Amino acid sequence: MGSGKEPSFEIQSNLLDYDQLVTEDGFLIGEQQVSLLRDLSERQALAEFSRGKDKPILTMTDGLLDIYQRLESPEEQQKLQQEVLSLHREMEAQEVITVGYIDKPGSELIGRLFDILGKSDEELARYNDKQRSIRGVSDARLFKNLLRQPGERSAIFEAFNKSRDKQAPRLIVHFFFLNIGVEGAPYLARVEFPALVSARPELVDLLHAVVYADTQVLAGHPYPYLLLRAHELAIINFAEYTDVEAMLMQKFEEEGLTMGQISHKQYGKDQVGRRSHAK
Repeated sequence: MGSGKEPSFEIQSNLLDYDQLVTEDGFLIGEQQVSLLRDLSERQALAEFSRGKDKPILTMTDGLLDIYQRLESPEEQQKLQQEVLSLHREMEAQEVITVGYIDKPGSELIGRLFDILGKSDEELARYNDKQRSIRGVSDARLFKNLLRQPGERSAIFEAFNKSRDKQAPRLIVHFFFLNIGVEGAPYLARVEFPALVSARPELVDLLHAVVYADTQVLAGHPYPYLLLRAHELAIINFAEYTDVEAMLMQKFEEEGLTMGQISHKQYGKDQVGRRSHAK
């Protein structure tokens, strides 16, 4: 950062085996499971990249820092949480600052905080979130009139997941809200980071400065350039898609397997698409 050099990049792809794609019941895994595998692989890649590099290093994840997807098996869930925690502890030991960036936070965490403020233990034991008095006011709306100057941030809060398993150790996440907009037009983002970072104010200042500066690279639409560049590159392009398809078809042929036919419905849709392009 600040060198004037173009960012270097490295793309890692992973083809899932059949036993990873199909559940014990014989069904294909869903989008949530694919997202889970991707998120875990991302954090493994960040930890691997950080080993042996000069410090400080700041990594950025698009979205929540922790992984909250729920697995049906409690044992698998605990194993997942432990793996995520181990990766973050490894990076913390190397003084790597991991950041989760939420571009347009619609959460109502602060509203919930206000609602339980001053309640007794007995009241909290009976507390029902659906009955809270402050509803429909997002955190971003609450802070919009407080963080008016570009680059200003809120105090630091802890994200508490009431459904988390107390028996399974889990990453403790802190966050603040950051105004990345221009003067007169505040735009609030939420920046998450491990709780241990809060114990070192100089690291909080560093991630505050770096994240804000990175959002200001593109004028008019503040967003971390690091994430924007990753979104541009981390896609399966058409050439890669056809290459993988050709490899699969070749393997089918070598094994003497039939590849089936395109359905009549798909054939019709393809023809409509061709006619549309022709017009």
